[in-house]
Amino acid sequence: MAVQIQKSKDGTLANVTPSGQLQVISEGHSLPHHVSRHTENSYQLVVIDATVTATTDQLFHIKNTSATKRLVVHSIRVQAITDIGVTAEVTEYWSLIVGDTVASGGVAGTVTNLNQSSGKVAEVTATITDPTMDAVGVEIDRMYNLSDGSPHEFYCNDAIILGLNDTIHVAFVSGAASGHVRGAINFSMIDNA
Repeated sequence: MAVQIQKSKDGTLANVTPSGQLQVISEGHSLPHHVSRHTENSYQLVVIDATVTATTDQLFHIKNTSATKRLVVHSIRVQAITDIGVTAEVTEYWSLIVGDTVASGGVAGTVTNLNQSSGKVAEVTATITDPTMDAVGVEIDRMYNLSDGSPHEFYCNDAIILGLNDTIHVAFVSGAASGHVRGAINFSMIDNA
């Protein structure tokens, strides 16, 4: 009995090499690209905070509000871009925290769909402008400022996954009296398996 493997779009048959190997053409691309292209559910939040004070500043907080999708974090980039970014000290660092909730304050952040031909909106609550946190979260990573003020990236490698009502936020701890920081989080909403 012969078996044929056929491309559904145009009926093209798969080839078999003389040594009996199936000859295929494959296409590979990143998870963010795949999700953006095929389900239109890749997003980004960009935050600039020009009001850093000598305290812990909450750059942004995101809560997954979808009962049908998981939030997968691809990357988080942060940078201290004024005088606070030029010192490498143990008292100035970025903290990546999961499990906290917003107790009060802050304003709604604008999350942008990276597939600009899509009208989909992320099922999240994004809070920026230094909200007060309930301080029950767990720090999962920390990075100290570099002396040249260059940006940092938390390498999430699609491993941070948030279910319904799970949260993530980034805080900047500084002893500086003033400063200017920026950050961005890139994530996708993927159907629960």
